[in-house]
Amino acid sequence: ASLIQAGQESLPFALSDLFTSVYVQADTTIAAIVLDKESVGLYAPASRLISALFVIPNAGYSVMVPVLVRIIEAKRQSLNRVFTLTIASFAAIGIVLWLGVWCASDTLPIFILGSSFEKSGPLLAILSPIIFLKSCSFAAAAILVTVGWQSRRVYVQAISAAANVALNLALIYRFGITGVAGVYVFSESLLLIGYLGFAAYRMRQSSCSPEPRS
Repeated sequence: ASLIQAGQESLPFALSDLFTSVYVQADTTIAAIVLDKESVGLYAPASRLISALFVIPNAGYSVMVPVLVRIIEAKRQSLNRVFTLTIASFAAIGIVLWLGVWCASDTLPIFILGSSFEKSGPLLAILSPIIFLKSCSFAAAAILVTVGWQSRRVYVQAISAAANVALNLALIYRFGITGVAGVYVFSESLLLIGYLGFAAYRMRQSSCSPEPRS
């Protein structure tokens, strides 16, 4: 019985990892199938540079989840205040990273990868808002996991992953690799809107007690 329960509780987290892999890798995979190697060769490094920066908000997420659990269990602070501060803190980090990447978009690919990747700069600039969106998403995800709403998080991820694949297939033939970059930004925006919607709904609820994790 305990193994069955453990499997049921871990399923939303396993699905979360699956959908994350889809909307992170689908763009590059579709581009590799449809577009020429040069376009993919310019996009993939820019996308990987953005993804590499996810380690910063992800580290904050890993720290904040147990902290938020302890705060909620102790009931020493207002739930809304704690959640608002969490989102604001991650948003501030995201803005700094976003502006840093955007300002350095022309030189960063050359510095890290060499002069042959100079044309990756414009794509990196387009992708730069993703680090802000992802930082805010990590904050909202920490809230959802803390209050036991991981399964609701998976719904949003599924929608975002489906939208990413569908829009890439619809736009890549007309807009090429620039369209792929734009779809990545849009899918991350969709993900954040969904997370914040659930987080805001939870914050409006009168009870501050977390639900059983699902």
